Amino acid sequence: MITVGTCRGILHAKTENTKFNQFLIPTINVAELIKEDSIFEFNKLTSQNTI
Repeated sequence: MITVGTCRGILHAKTENTKFNQFLIPTINVAELIKEDSIFEFNKLTSQNTI
């Protein structure tokens, strides 16, 4: 949640003096969005797969 809040602050600061700064970015409760752990599997690249 700290990262989400920091991003909101950065966007607000970087859009200062633009028309985008008038829009409010709502707070997001990340704990409510993520209900369970996820597992992501990645295949290892071999030298034949690289350019």
